[in-house]
Amino acid sequence: MGTVASSRPCPVLTIAYRRIVGVRRQGAGRGRTRPEADVQRLTVLSQYGFVRSLYSTEGAVVGKIVLYMWMSLDGFIAGPEDGPGQGLGIGGGRLHDSFTLDEGDPSTARGDDEVSATVLADVMATGAVLTGRRTFDLAGQWSGDHHDGVPIVVLTRSVPAEPAPGHARYVTDVREAAAQAKEAAGERNGLMHGAEAARACLRAGVLDEMALQVVPVLLGQGRRLFDDMPPDRVELELVHTLEGPGILHLRYRVLSGSEL
Repeated sequence: MGTVASSRPCPVLTIAYRRIVGVRRQGAGRGRTRPEADVQRLTVLSQYGFVRSLYSTEGAVVGKIVLYMWMSLDGFIAGPEDGPGQGLGIGGGRLHDSFTLDEGDPSTARGDDEVSATVLADVMATGAVLTGRRTFDLAGQWSGDHHDGVPIVVLTRSVPAEPAPGHARYVTDVREAAAQAKEAAGERNGLMHGAEAARACLRAGVLDEMALQVVPVLLGQGRRLFDDMPPDRVELELVHTLEGPGILHLRYRVLSGSEL
């Protein structure tokens, strides 16, 4: 999709920059990082394809639906027996060693190195969340607020009797869910959560990109990201790579039928 001509600061870059230098809505009292650290992080950000410049004259990029997932080298996103109280299963916590959370709150995610901090800044700069119902429930529904009060679109087979909390809403059609997430995100990207929902979006042709954080470990069992895929081939284009301590960040664009 194209861009809209504009000479004002791009909100995607503004939010990502604020995340990087530590100016956050929550915990702003922690203060700014050192200026030289700001420059270093912005350099890493540009290497991963997130920033062209802090002031965009090219216009605001139309948002995409992007799956962010941490996974083992053998394709698992959680260990065995994942469920309530153990969302990552047995041993699955190893996949998230590169960052920390305060009491499971995603808005408090902090990277343990510059590269992971950069990736998390991109995640938290998203303007909407599109998630599967299982992931939503296992995460305690994020108490209705994943980060910064952005809308949460929950893809579900059936709408429960109890309304979704906070900024969340239930949607039963995958294409409608993706459309609502994109509309809600505006010029920013939409954050895709959940393996089953991601596969549904792939099948429907509404997943634009995948940002896969590959951890050098073989879990051997658990929940795989790409289980139960249809026999149709899905072609990807590798657009960015970034290597951090003990993790490889790979960003792919999902190619549409007209591009094959």
